[in-house]
Amino acid sequence: DEVGYLVGGENARVKLKDISDEDIQPGYVLSPRMELAVKAVRKFEAQLVIVELLEHKSIFSAGYTAILHVHAVAEECSVSKLTALIDKKSGARSKKAPMFVKSGAVVACEIEVENGAVCCETFEACPQLGRFTLRDEGKTIGIGK
Repeated sequence: DEVGYLVGGENARVKLKDISDEDIQPGYVLSPRMELAVKAVRKFEAQLVIVELLEHKSIFSAGYTAILHVHAVAEECSVSKLTALIDKKSGARSKKAPMFVKSGAVVACEIEVENGAVCCETFEACPQLGRFTLRDEGKTIGIGK
């Protein structure tokens, strides 16, 4: 079905002049002007709620590997470092970086994409491109922004 317009967060198939279907992959982001282009990043700072870790991987620390799901993309990633523990009620960040956290924690961390980069935006700038999940062995272990 053809549509005349879309709003932020909607998915669509777009035909572009002089570009074949093979040149466009899931996760590519179309921007109206260069100055508004979404950045492709290899590493980013995130706030992550640890939902439930796997039984045999019950701690979350630097080096943890998972699959990053952001909009239409799934990429392997690893946690570079934990930067702060975040209080669930007040939102206050700890001064000292934790060595590890367990299920139920809210943590600030640095996530690095293993192969390539992903298009994402800060949650404040564009919530649709600023949300993500981390999955491990088919199970959602974290929800972040």
